[in-house]
Amino acid sequence: MSCEFGLSFSNAKAALPETSRTWSSLTSSLLNQNRYDEALDPTQKAVQIDTASFDAYFTMSLAHFYKGQMDEAERSMKKVIEIAPRLTQAWEVLAEIYKKKGQAQEAENALKRIDELRDQESYHILGFGGYRSEKNRL
Repeated sequence: MSCEFGLSFSNAKAALPETSRTWSSLTSSLLNQNRYDEALDPTQKAVQIDTASFDAYFTMSLAHFYKGQMDEAERSMKKVIEIAPRLTQAWEVLAEIYKKKGQAQEAENALKRIDELRDQESYHILGFGGYRSEKNRL
């Protein structure tokens, strides 16, 4: 069965369009199947195609996380945050990485950042602007 799947998987990879999103989606699919070793190849391809794709770095970080490679997972997730600093899911994963590494203070800081981002988002949704500095002036 695995040989049959391997052949169809190879054929599917050959037919994929060369986009970062496609390779990131393939990585997500492999992660969902607990195929962590295989997940790194397509996510590296995604990063090569688009170095500004937070999706590619996010899935790369998850692949490293599930393989127990916390330093690599941290580097990739920090790249996600560099590209998309308001993405709370990235801060959540970064907090989990820090917890796994035994870095409690860094984990706490990441969780605080999530609270700050959510406060800013709530403030914006309520129609009071969206900038924390404006909120503090009221």
